[in-house]
Amino acid sequence: MRLEMLRAKLKTSTYHAYVPIATTSDRVVSFCRDVCVKLQACPSLFGPVEYPEQCPNSCQQVEKSTFHNGTERRGRPKGSVNGKRKKKKGAPEKREKEQP
Repeated sequence: MRLEMLRAKLKTSTYHAYVPIATTSDRVVSFCRDVCVKLQACPSLFGPVEYPEQCPNSCQQVEKSTFHNGTERRGRPKGSVNGKRKKKKGAPEKREKEQP
């Protein structure tokens, strides 16, 4: 496998990543499975082997979250209020009592 730079644009940002590319025909099957896993999809979604009847991973009967690896955080950041982080309050200063 050799590494090639993959570029993608989303709105105003440009993303770059080095992606391994299969160089021989015997590595194509494993390459396609790895790509599907990275995309959090069925490992048999695409590739040189066709499954006309049923998927070997029985994708028709599984939940949507089966292939999702759950490493991404969704929603607001922890400890935030209305999408903004809370400011931590400093330790309150102790006042000394006045002696009469």
